[in-house]
Amino acid sequence: MSFGRRAGVAGTSLLALDLVIRLLARGPYPGATVLLLAACGISLVPFLPREVRSPSLRLAVLPALALGSFAILLTSVSIVGIPLTELSIRLAALMLVVALAAAAFVLRRREPSAPAPPRSVRTESIAIAVLVGILAFSLGSSWDIAGSYPPRGTDWGHYLLYADEVESQNRLLIDDPLAGEEDRVFADPAAVGAVYGSFRILDGISSRPLASGVVVASALTPLSVYVAVGALWGIGAGLLAAAAYAVSPIRLEPMYWHGLATTIALVFFPLIVLALGLMYRGRGDVRTIALLGFSLAAVAVSHSTSAGVAALLIGVVVTVELVRWLRARRAAGEQEVKGALRPVLAGVGLAFVLGAGVIAHLRLQSAELGSPVSYRLFEPDWLNLRTLVDYYSWPFLALAALSVLLLLASGRLRRDRALLALAALGLASILVGQLWRIHVPYEYRRAVYYLGVALVMLIGAASLKLPRTAAWIAGYVLVLAYIAHSSIGLRLPERLLTGDQEKSAAVEALIELRGELDSGRQPNARLVVADSCLHFVVPYLLRSPTIAAFEDWQVGFSNRVPLARKAVAVLQGGPEGRRLAESMGVDYVVLDPRCTEEPDLGGTVVARNDVVTIIRLASA
Repeated sequence: MSFGRRAGVAGTSLLALDLVIRLLARGPYPGATVLLLAACGISLVPFLPREVRSPSLRLAVLPALALGSFAILLTSVSIVGIPLTELSIRLAALMLVVALAAAAFVLRRREPSAPAPPRSVRTESIAIAVLVGILAFSLGSSWDIAGSYPPRGTDWGHYLLYADEVESQNRLLIDDPLAGEEDRVFADPAAVGAVYGSFRILDGISSRPLASGVVVASALTPLSVYVAVGALWGIGAGLLAAAAYAVSPIRLEPMYWHGLATTIALVFFPLIVLALGLMYRGRGDVRTIALLGFSLAAVAVSHSTSAGVAALLIGVVVTVELVRWLRARRAAGEQEVKGALRPVLAGVGLAFVLGAGVIAHLRLQSAELGSPVSYRLFEPDWLNLRTLVDYYSWPFLALAALSVLLLLASGRLRRDRALLALAALGLASILVGQLWRIHVPYEYRRAVYYLGVALVMLIGAASLKLPRTAAWIAGYVLVLAYIAHSSIGLRLPERLLTGDQEKSAAVEALIELRGELDSGRQPNARLVVADSCLHFVVPYLLRSPTIAAFEDWQVGFSNRVPLARKAVAVLQGGPEGRRLAESMGVDYVVLDPRCTEEPDLGGTVVARNDVVTIIRLASA
C-alpha cells in the first residue's frame, strides 16, 4: 500500500475512532478535537515535497498541517453560513479527509515513480529523540511563564471570551455581546475561534483550560523550523536551528503578554521559507506550490497582522524575481527563462483558492472594524540597539553575527539560492518595521518576531560550515545552554516542579465579585469601565458589558476611539467623570492601581489590594 493510501486510511480511522468514542460517551468528550486535528494533518502529509519525506520531518510538520488545515476548514464552513456544531464540524472534517485521500491517489498516479530517498534508521532515531527533548524544553519553558492559570498578561481574556461566544453563537464572525456597545465584532483571528471553539463544542470543556493553548503553540514553531532547515540543509542543521529557536528569548517574549495569534502564525513562516527555498533551487512542482499556498493561507487565518508580513515577503520575492526574469529574458531572447517567479505566483494563486473563505471572513471583519488609527501612534522610532538586545539578548545576537560571517566565508553556501528565501524574510521583517515612513499604521515592533525566525534558520544553515565531530557538537550544546541561561535561567526544572507561581489577586477579586453578582449580594453590573491594564480579563471574568479606558493607539480602530476616550474621562473622576459615568450607565469601575490612580467617583470600594481596585458607583 502506498503512503498516500496509508495516510488516507489513517485519517478515516481516526474519524471513525472519534465517532465510536462519541457514541460510547453519549456526548462531547475530551480529546475529540485532537483526533480531528490529527486526521486532517495526516491526510495532508502525502502532498509534501520529496525533501520532507523522512520520518522525523513528517512527524515534525504534522502539527502545523493539522492546525492550519483545521482552521482554514472551519473558517470556510462558517463563512458560508453553516453553523459550527458537533455534526457539521465532524462532517466537514470527513469531507476534507476523503477529498484529500482521492486527490493524493490521483497525484500519485500522475507523478513518475521516484526511488525512496536513502534513510538512516540511526540518524532518524537520534533526530526524533532530540526533537522530543526540544519539544519538552519548549513546553516547559513556555509553561514556566504562561502555563498556570491565570497566565501572565491579560490578552487571554478576550481569546477565552471569543471561544465561549463561538460555542454559544456557532459562528466565527460574531459580535461581542460584552463590548459595551452594539454591533462590535470580535477582532480575534478565525484560527483561535476555530480551534478553541471546537474544544468547547466537541470536547465539552470550559474555556479556562484553553488559557494554556499559547504554551503548546509556542512549542510548535521549533518543530517547523526543524522541518524547513532540515529539508533544505540537512537533519543536523535543522536540529541546531530548532534548538536555537527553543532557547532564544524572542520565542518566549509573547508568553509575557499572551500573544496567542502571533505565536500561532509564526508556526507557518518556516514552511513559507521552505517552499520559497525549494523554488529558488528550481523546484516548481505541484507539491512545492501546494506547500506555499497552504502556508500562506494558514498565516492569513491565524493572524491578519502576520499576514501583512507574509504578503510583504511575497512582494519582495516577486519584485526581485520579476526584475531578474526581465533581465534574463532580454539576454536570452526567445529561449525559455527558468526561475522562481512562476511557481511563486502559482503558490499565491493557490493560497487565494484555499483561503477563499478566510479572505471573505477577513474582508467582512475588516469592514466591521473600520479604518485603523494613525500610524503616528505606534512608536515609529522604536528601533535601536537596546531594543534589539532586549528582544534577542547579546549571546543570541553574537551567534547570529557569527553565522553571517560563516556564510560569507563559504563559497558553496553563498551560491545556495535557497538562502535568498531567508534574505527575503529578513528584508520583509525590516521593511515592516519601517512602514511608518510611508504612513502605514502597523505595530512596528512585531518585526522582531519574524526576523527571529529568519535568524535561527540562518544559524542552522551556517552550521554546515562547521564540523560534526563530538567536540563541536558539545560546543553547540554549551553555546545554546548559555543562551538558555540568559533567557530562561538554569532553575527552570526547580520552578516547574515546585509550581509556586503566585495567583493573581486581581483575578481572584473579579471571580469573587462575579459570584456576588450572580447571587444578588451585589447590584447588577449594567456597564463596567476598566482601565487599560485589566480590560481584557474583566468582561471574561465578570460576564458584564465592559468599556476599556484605552489610549488611542491601544484602541486600534478609529471608530472605537470616541467610546474609549469617554472611559478615560470616567477614570479621571471629579464632577465631570461622575456625570459622564451616570449618563453612560456605568455601575462599576475596575482598575489596576499600579497603572491608574484611583478616581474620585463617590462610590463604594468593593475590593482593593495592590493590583486591583473595584468601585461600585452610586448609580448601581
